[in-house]
Amino acid sequence: MDLFIDPTQPRAITRSLYDQIRTAIASGRITAGEQMPPSRQLAQELGVARQTIATVYGRLTAEGHVIGRGAAGTFVAPTADAHRPARADRTRSSALAPRPGLPETADPEFQPTGLDLRSGTPDLALFPHVAWRRAVLAAAHQPPSGYG
Repeated sequence: MDLFIDPTQPRAITRSLYDQIRTAIASGRITAGEQMPPSRQLAQELGVARQTIATVYGRLTAEGHVIGRGAAGTFVAPTADAHRPARADRTRSSALAPRPGLPETADPEFQPTGLDLRSGTPDLALFPHVAWRRAVLAAAHQPPSGYG
């Protein structure tokens, strides 16, 4: 696998490696069922921390591009995912579009509620704006501490 890290590139190393591996899978340079290099070996070859490779492999696994088989290793997933366009080529809405061959919902009379159930997205209506404003104003009127 031909991976490289460009120190002049502003992107994070993990993002760069993820993009390179994802492109290699999408283009067929890495074929379905092929074993990926062990994370320790790849990290040593590239001169990066093993956790960097583990993060890249974790993301590829979460997105269905590779499958971890424990001690046996990590393998390219034998699915149609290898033929999907790279993430940068897809629009945000197409990632959420119904997939062919799958029923849109289990209940044909289902109506979307408009609720955003993505994790990590807080409901800003629940934020204590008044209390926050009071705390910020109180802190702003205090003399600076710890300076001299």
